Amino acid sequence: MWACVHAFGGPVGAPELLMAYLAGHAFNILPVPGGVGPVEGGLIAALVAFGEPAGLALVAVLAYQLVSVWLPAGPGAVALARSSRASARR
Repeated sequence: MWACVHAFGGPVGAPELLMAYLAGHAFNILPVPGGVGPVEGGLIAALVAFGEPAGLALVAVLAYQLVSVWLPAGPGAVALARSSRASARR
């Protein structure tokens, strides 16, 4: 998260970033269909509350989600497909 905020020019400190991360993940208890939205919204809102511009907070959180969730999904899907094929041959 720190690297994503700094990549877009945000001067956020470690204590603010830690509190924003914890506050954002506290919203994970909200029951929403698919589980998409509360964490991202909480992270954005917390970063804005700590003084980051809203646009910067939005792109930093989306970049963080891309790197932490979606980037590993591609190799994971390939590994799952190969594993399924290997176990089907046995």
